[in-house]
Amino acid sequence: MMRIAADLHTHTIASGHAYGTIREMAFAASEKNLDMLGITEHAPGIPGTVDRIYFCNLSVIPRELYGNGSLSLGQKDLDRLDYAIAGIHTVCYEDAVRERNTSNLIECMKNSKVCSFMKPEARLNCVDNYRVMLVLNTDAEMVHNFIRGWND
Repeated sequence: MMRIAADLHTHTIASGHAYGTIREMAFAASEKNLDMLGITEHAPGIPGTVDRIYFCNLSVIPRELYGNGSLSLGQKDLDRLDYAIAGIHTVCYEDAVRERNTSNLIECMKNSKVCSFMKPEARLNCVDNYRVMLVLNTDAEMVHNFIRGWND
């Protein structure tokens, strides 16, 4: 059986639809022997989530707990984060048809903090995945940002 070393897309209670605090999530990751846990809270564009001030305060959280270690946020706020995940959530994103949705996602991926993107929710199956992959395969700078983001 393959060992899972990290979970890099998790939410805490601050995102509005999860139930654990950062400390509880870190403890659970430690109990599961994960090497790394990524807390990826929803940005202010999602109803029911935190205000941007929440992201300003993340710098006071210890980097290690229990021994393991146009986007909705402006660049100043993104610069405080280790990485960001771009994605489309139907609750706050107005469907702009397949071509425009794809362009919007690709534009977000150009930000140097965006190291990954989530698949759009099933109800909004309107992104040209082939075009997204084609851009990733032909845009060396974007791929470099994705790789650099995970290694920083």
